Amino acid sequence: MPVSLEDVRGAYRFILGREPESDAVVAHHQLSFDSLEALRFAFLSSDELHNQTRHVSLLAPPQAIETAADPATLRAIIAKTAVAWEAIGETEPHYSVLSHEEYKPDRLAENKNSFFETGKHDLDLVLAVLRRIGRPAEDFRRCLEFGCGVGRVTAQLAATFPEVVALDISRSHLRLAKAHLAELGYSNVCYQKVTPENLHPDTGYDLWFSRLVLQHNPPPVTLAILDRMFAGLAPQGVAIVHVPTYCINYSFIIYDYLADKSPPEHMHMHMHATPQKPILELAWDHGCSLLDVREDCIPGWITNIFVFQKVDIANA
Repeated sequence: MPVSLEDVRGAYRFILGREPESDAVVAHHQLSFDSLEALRFAFLSSDELHNQTRHVSLLAPPQAIETAADPATLRAIIAKTAVAWEAIGETEPHYSVLSHEEYKPDRLAENKNSFFETGKHDLDLVLAVLRRIGRPAEDFRRCLEFGCGVGRVTAQLAATFPEVVALDISRSHLRLAKAHLAELGYSNVCYQKVTPENLHPDTGYDLWFSRLVLQHNPPPVTLAILDRMFAGLAPQGVAIVHVPTYCINYSFIIYDYLADKSPPEHMHMHMHATPQKPILELAWDHGCSLLDVREDCIPGWITNIFVFQKVDIANA
């Protein structure tokens, strides 16, 4: 039975769990296999699927990851990341936040309510973390959400904390988030755009939260974000940081990233891992204690949820 283009796309989606890189790749696979059985066997035998189903060993070696960049290079990396998110924010804003087919533009109308309902899980996570470290939600006045997207979690935070600062790198995301929160009647949210020149445009928050965001930033950018976050966190403030810290076969070389000519709509889906060591060193440098850490694991990856609290030196 001949292989169709849609068969190839289905193999990517249902076996590898992602969209194909390009139409050219799909066409290549269509011509490479003369039956569905051959196509299926090739995808099930692929290194990519094998890596997805592997667990990270406790004996895993260090990885080739460049984590530091000079200011000009850092700006170039951020600018490249920004182009990708501006593009996807305009064309598929909800899908860019949660990459499930039902949240693509042509299916969003029927699934929009379920999309925003998922924000309750993030609020539950925040409240569970605060309970574990013995801090009631009432302790916090100004919550900053880094990477607010279209307001999926922002609405839940606005219902819980007196003031919310919502940051995102996409103009479209911010515009949609603002409209969503206004529709719900919330007026306690301030929206600020992240730019290559101003990566973290706010200070003085006592609760900082980011989930499913830092994974899309190259390691030097993630560390620059966290450096500014720790610096701006108020004394006794808490930061809840969701970030991948290890991925089998992952590496990051700055030159290769900047030289990559992939279209922006593909670049935004790149997943990155930032090692634990420089994250913990930054926290230490800024006087922040690690109070809680959990692993949110999928095969081939380690993602940590770190909970830091800034030491109040004046009352120490």
